[in-house]
Amino acid sequence: MPPATIRVLLYAVHTRAGRGSIPIGIVTVPFRDYVRNVVPSEWAPWWLPASLQAGALAVKTRGWYWVNHFGGYLDTPDNCFDVTDDTQFQRYIPGNTTTATDAAVNATWPVLALQARSDLPCELPSGSPAPWARAAAWL
Repeated sequence: MPPATIRVLLYAVHTRAGRGSIPIGIVTVPFRDYVRNVVPSEWAPWWLPASLQAGALAVKTRGWYWVNHFGGYLDTPDNCFDVTDDTQFQRYIPGNTTTATDAAVNATWPVLALQARSDLPCELPSGSPAPWARAAAWL
């Protein structure tokens, strides 16, 4: 079962490449909404459905990984976050959903990528060429 929520550190400013600066706070986001808003930021919505599905699975797996591992904290150790909204983790932009990427999230929601019975860190840096190529083998 995927986590119910994910804690996201928001930045006030982002470069064109998606790198954040000036942290403004931490928000708790329903996990599925987080995935829905990240996929179109990391995968082009006009790509083939199979590549979007690979992307949805990669985004979900990487977010899930960070919910279960320490992401960081803002100001004090008791003010923890799982991920940031920039490309250091995955580019989260609220309100960034599309019909095509939502379909990919829905199609892959029951799927979990496992390696030796543990969750995968799924390193897929934003802007990497053909990111679906590494994730497509999971589908």
